[in-house]
Amino acid sequence: MYFCATNGNLYLTYYETRHLSISWLRPFTEEESIFFKGRDLHIRQIVKLLEENKMAFITGASGDGKSSMVYAGVVPYIRAGFFKADYNSWIITDFKPQRNPLASLAESLSNG
Repeated sequence: MYFCATNGNLYLTYYETRHLSISWLRPFTEEESIFFKGRDLHIRQIVKLLEENKMAFITGASGDGKSSMVYAGVVPYIRAGFFKADYNSWIITDFKPQRNPLASLAESLSNG
């Protein structure tokens, strides 16, 4: 699954989660972020990359906790106002690239 948060042409998505080993039946949701613990350093690293590069790719094996990291970690951190950037009007959406990633992204943004 790929994730995108955008303000015009700024996309949320670079961090390798090789060292994470969260084994749940489903990812944490944004509403469950209060229960998502122990990844504060990783969340700050992702947000720092976004602040500096405006882009971050989150990769890792299935079950590493990528979705939980974004949904219950990075997104709530950004919504809470801890993101230090010159812009603050982010649209947060997620999408699966499928056969046409750009069309999937555009559809997700238009519905978001």
